[in-house]
Amino acid sequence: YEIDDESFEAIKESTVLGKKLKPYLFTYVPYWDLFQPEDKLKLGLALMTIAYLVYTWIKTLFGLQMRQVEKFKRENGISDDFLERDLQSGYHTEDIWIGQKYMLCYLGRGSHIFMTEDVVWAYQNTTKVNHVPMYYLVIYLKNGKKIRQQVNTEALVHEILYYMGESLPNVRIGYSRELKKQIKRETQRKR
Repeated sequence: YEIDDESFEAIKESTVLGKKLKPYLFTYVPYWDLFQPEDKLKLGLALMTIAYLVYTWIKTLFGLQMRQVEKFKRENGISDDFLERDLQSGYHTEDIWIGQKYMLCYLGRGSHIFMTEDVVWAYQNTTKVNHVPMYYLVIYLKNGKKIRQQVNTEALVHEILYYMGESLPNVRIGYSRELKKQIKRETQRKR
């Protein structure tokens, strides 16, 4: 598809976030040659607007994830360097970091950060969605808070639980109804 000279010049001069666009991006739109020049410009601007909104949404979402971490650091007087060194010194996956003092879990809509000494119980939870297994690491904290983190594979959940069992001596690993009742009683007393 080709673009007429007037539209080409208008698009060539367009910018998004201060960067010039590559005009050939718009030449692959189906039936491009059926549009009038002013319609082509409107379509190009609409596509740029959508791209900018998606970019802004992703940036905002990442900012929301970091708010919990920033709040935790402020409340506990922790520096970026100290937290980073602690989390890098221990075990980490794509979404979970377990340091000597702190643990960080990134969720799709936010994040959880807490002291490792606050973890009292961890176990695997498996559900099925359309016959496809979904694996979760479930963590209970002293204050009764429950964190449910999706993990890619069952083997990875086992690896994380093994590491937690070895490095966090006060954490109980595994699920049983009796343990659930006991943890519930303990966390209610500490509230």
